[in-house]
Amino acid sequence: MTSFSHKAYGVSPAATGFTLVEMLITVVVIGITAGSGIVLLRGVVSSSRLRHASLELVGYLDSSRRNAMRLGGTCTINRAGTTFSPSNANGNTCAGDPALDLSAAASDPNLAVDNTSPAAVIFTQRGTSVNGATFVLTLAGASTDRCVRVTSPLGIVGAGSKPLGTAVANCNYINP
Repeated sequence: MTSFSHKAYGVSPAATGFTLVEMLITVVVIGITAGSGIVLLRGVVSSSRLRHASLELVGYLDSSRRNAMRLGGTCTINRAGTTFSPSNANGNTCAGDPALDLSAAASDPNLAVDNTSPAAVIFTQRGTSVNGATFVLTLAGASTDRCVRVTSPLGIVGAGSKPLGTAVANCNYINP
């Protein structure tokens, strides 16, 4: 049986593979790259969840506005924490509608809605809003805060964004 000879093929013994140091350096570089990618991915996922929650809220409020116009009555939506639900008061045309839990919509229990916004939004049978409101949604790890605005008296519902930690006046509804 013939054995492999380095001299017969013109290959030195040192050139036949990778050294342990080369392998360790490669593993460390891959680990650092993967670690930084995971950190960046968390921020993207948080921002995506926050955007999804704000769009869910816009859809919910706009649907309540359309129900008030369709049914010809007043629709009052109450806010308690991250849950938006129709008021059960007499004369509320959207009293049978389901509630919206933004934490569940965002799949993240850490979602928060600012406490400075009103406890209720009221839409009339003409689709206008008796009281305007701006809700600021925040989520740890997201790159921006999300804003949802109901204008008064027109009742137009829109979404926007603002830099983290800035005032509500900084909400950008043109390029969210």
